Amino acid sequence: MTFNIDRRWYLQFFLLIILNLSWIGCGKKATPVPPRRYIPPAVNDLSYRLTGGTLNLAWTIPEAKKTKITRITGCMVFRAKISISDSDCQTCPAEFESVADVPLEGDRRNTDKPKDMRYSEAIEHGYRYTYKVNCYSKKGISSKDSNYIEIIY
Repeated sequence: MTFNIDRRWYLQFFLLIILNLSWIGCGKKATPVPPRRYIPPAVNDLSYRLTGGTLNLAWTIPEAKKTKITRITGCMVFRAKISISDSDCQTCPAEFESVADVPLEGDRRNTDKPKDMRYSEAIEHGYRYTYKVNCYSKKGISSKDSNYIEIIY
């Protein structure tokens, strides 16, 4: 009889362990987290010069970690253009559109000096323009927005 008691005790013990393991699970339940992405640093010195009807934007590529993943290969210039007569709503979000892709040339990618970038375009009278710049890496990962430039012309 002791043999049957020991056997029942082992069976109950293993059932108890299985039940406990089914309640434990794998930890905190939450939405899945994507793999870590290294985001290129944002431009913080976007500036402009207006000469006649030509707007000249200038900025410096910020320093990034020295990895192939974060190496900046170019910048996208975005513009929001709103007619002055339609620009009564100061709190409405601007609708940006991509106006230029400014790639870094090969010799600028390999130097440690600050990289000066420029973009020019003709602008029209009677509009409020807002510009921003985003840098991107070879993998297509984009930085956060730069500082905004707003011009009423």
